[in-house]
Amino acid sequence: MSSYSDGTMHSSDKFYLNIPDNDDSAADLIKKGEKLEKVGSDLICHSPIYCHMLRINPSMCDLQYWMFYPNDVPVGWFDSDMGAHEGDWEHVSVRLHWPESYPEDGSKIDPMDQAAFSAIYGSAHSGEGSWNDKPTWESCGDGILRPAIYAAQGTHANYSTLGDDGTINRAFSDDYVSKTGAYWETANNVVQITWSADLPDNLAWLGFNGRWGATRDKIKVSSPTGPAMKSQFTKGDPTNPMVPKSG
Repeated sequence: MSSYSDGTMHSSDKFYLNIPDNDDSAADLIKKGEKLEKVGSDLICHSPIYCHMLRINPSMCDLQYWMFYPNDVPVGWFDSDMGAHEGDWEHVSVRLHWPESYPEDGSKIDPMDQAAFSAIYGSAHSGEGSWNDKPTWESCGDGILRPAIYAAQGTHANYSTLGDDGTINRAFSDDYVSKTGAYWETANNVVQITWSADLPDNLAWLGFNGRWGATRDKIKVSSPTGPAMKSQFTKGDPTNPMVPKSG
């Protein structure tokens, strides 16, 4: 793993992490990710999610929730290996009415406050994500309503709607979203992250300037970079006219 020596956010293809290819059992465990818990008829994921607070303007902020997936394998009629890659970082942004006079500590912000909620953005492939100011609010079995986001099978692209309205049909694969997958319960496992030229030990990984997976040999494209390497981390997601710039 390589960290920045100058405290900047410049990615590099010289370094990368990869799933071991000399131990099939270890590789399978990594690809499956953290073990799911069975609660009644539901499967629950308790992996950590990483929250980054980004000030948009004096009256609004985004809470960016970054999610790590060890392996990405698209589902489709075309050779899914073409789009497969390791070490995928996806995110969801919750935009809130949050004046500068309010706490700037993301851990003290309640993203479930429907009065403060403005819109939600789900990352999807190469800038194909979209904002939604009227998402479905659902409970993960605990009675607390949250704006719902659904991760597509195999690609982990994020959508706030189901069925045809929530999919992107692509030449090599079709995103598929439904309510049949596991719940990712994150309320008690949120880790706040922020960029610093001198990162603490528990966030040293945020300074890794390489790729989070090996190069995809079939199309010679490197696997994704980490959260701090992406433009959204400092600039935010593309602004849609439906999302108010202030309020």
